[in-house]
Amino acid sequence: MYAVRRPRPSDAPALFALAAADDLAEIGVVDYELADAVEELTRPGIDLDSDAWLATNGGRAVGYAAATTRSAGASVDAEVYVHPDAPDALYADLLARIGVRAAEHARAYDTASTVATVWAPAGGDKRTGRALRAAGWNGVRQFARMIADVGPGTVAPDPPDRVVVRAGADADETAVHVVLTEAFAEHFGSTAETLESWRERQQARAGYDRSLWLLAEYDGELAAALIGRRLEGLGWVQGLGVRRAFRGRGLGRLLLRMSFARFAGLGFPQVALGVDIENSTGALRLYESVGMRRQFLHDCYQLTVSAVPP
Repeated sequence: MYAVRRPRPSDAPALFALAAADDLAEIGVVDYELADAVEELTRPGIDLDSDAWLATNGGRAVGYAAATTRSAGASVDAEVYVHPDAPDALYADLLARIGVRAAEHARAYDTASTVATVWAPAGGDKRTGRALRAAGWNGVRQFARMIADVGPGTVAPDPPDRVVVRAGADADETAVHVVLTEAFAEHFGSTAETLESWRERQQARAGYDRSLWLLAEYDGELAAALIGRRLEGLGWVQGLGVRRAFRGRGLGRLLLRMSFARFAGLGFPQVALGVDIENSTGALRLYESVGMRRQFLHDCYQLTVSAVPP
């Protein structure tokens, strides 16, 4: 048996333990840290009294779910974790709650329907994927976790002529936002976001560190940007984008290799990122060309939900 209540920020350690157990059962490693749980329960825009649920059994967290929107309100970002010892019925319960909340979000934004999105470890035999399909969610995309080994010998390349790279505080937030918004405008799942909302979300992320941001200018024009974060024992590239007019000049590879050197200089042995393997700009090939390899895959599932009737 289990009981469901609203989570509180103080539940972060319990959420971390739950997510870690879920990861170990599904992918064999823990791809989550306590800072992620803190972020999950305090991130901008989440209303814990309406958007999230925590299932417990004997005081132990055995399930968690959330359904939130970003500033534009066009779609719903969902999360679901279930302990490997919990019954399959808990998945159905939490996914049903996500569906109801998504319908409420659609009504609040005065849209006929909304699309809820959640990620799950890839593979037809994975428990999360089975539960999502049983609840009517559709697998629509696959993402790869890419990882590269770096070390003391990792050297940053010099920018070529006509290119200036700004780092840290010199990588102006407004400019980085402009570059990444344009670079990802045509990508799957992209949602336009105001500078204020985007900045707030970046600052709330686990491992936020402006010193790891890079911004490239080509002949004085904004061209490419990279956002780096510090995770536990791992450097993370949160975003890397090149504006359409400046693609094909090696700017993505330049910033990626420069970030490798920066992470290596901080003592990180590896750098990782996530990529849509169907990305139309050739991102997967770029990452493989600099020595990154696939660590594991996640499937993206979506569910179209009609708004709550007026």
